[in-house]
Order: sequence, then C-alpha cells, then structure tokens
Amino acid sequence: MRFLRNDIVLVDLDFTLFDNYKLKKKFPNENFYSLDIELNDVVKKELGQYNKENIYIFTARGSINSQKTIRQLKILDFKNFNRILFIGKTEYKFFFLKMNDLFFKKNIILYDDFQDYNFKTAKLIPKSPPEFIYTNHINPINLK
Repeated sequence: MRFLRNDIVLVDLDFTLFDNYKLKKKFPNENFYSLDIELNDVVKKELGQYNKENIYIFTARGSINSQKTIRQLKILDFKNFNRILFIGKTEYKFFFLKMNDLFFKKNIILYDDFQDYNFKTAKLIPKSPPEFIYTNHINPINLK
C-alpha cells in the first residue's frame, strides 16, 4: 500500500540508505563514518518516487555525528532529502512515531531496518517496533 505523494517519508541511514553490509564486507574494520561507504541503490531508487521536500533522513545517529554524516552524504552526492533528524537511539524513533500516532496523525512512509549495530561484537541486534497506526514501515531488505 502506498500513501499519497505529499505524506512524510522517513529514511534510516545505516543498513538502509547506506549500504553498511557492503562496507563491512569490503572493509571489515571500517567504521560507519567511513568515506568509503556506498548508497543502497535500491533504496535510492525507491526514494526517487517522492518529492524531495517530503523526505527526511531519520537516523539513530546522535547529533554529535552530524558533521561526519553530512560529509558522507555530500561525498555520495545524495541531495534527495529535506532535513536530517538525528534521533540518537532506535527506541527514540519508536517514541517519535508513537507521538505521531497519538497527536499529529500524519501519514508516514518509513524505510528502516530497525537494527542496532553492536560495535564490540560486530553483530546486528534487531529491534521490534510497537504497532503504529499512521506509519507504513518498509524494511529495506524486502525491496528488490
């Protein structure tokens, strides 16, 4: 199900818009703020169907990493977004979306893998979001 073109589109960075899988395969010891990171072409193409003004990067990265993140996006020449929302934690994303359900009731299309990366173990930890009424969640792994 697709929402209207004027709805809000939120897109996660790591393991969604950024192809961290490819980065980790090519450079196992590289960090997420590497300039060697690539875009996930499937997600980039998917975002091309929406107006730039409606697309917001919705990342669990904290604002302390904002300059590194902006530099990565510039190097990748990715400009198809309105603003970056540095949320800080995956759980805070859930809170943000729940507040939308309760108060704002805006239709949101969300591209997010809902995983946290454990830097010590180099493993991904899946997170289970609560049910959202106004959010259409699309896991980037399911895109072709």
